[in-house]
Amino acid sequence: RLGRNFLKGARGDAMNALLCGAGHNLRKILRRLALLYAQILECLQCLGQKQNEENHRLMMELC
Repeated sequence: RLGRNFLKGARGDAMNALLCGAGHNLRKILRRLALLYAQILECLQCLGQKQNEENHRLMMELC
């Protein structure tokens, strides 16, 4: 998906291809980081919920 090339000559064509590839790779990296972040948040949420359930159980035992 190379867009319009505003760079001049053969060097411009090469630079455009290189920059498009770098942008594509950066988008892939950012997508993977976003998925990893979502997984980490999900794990933290599960841990927090388990802790809340344990605290509730302990409070009920004390009453």
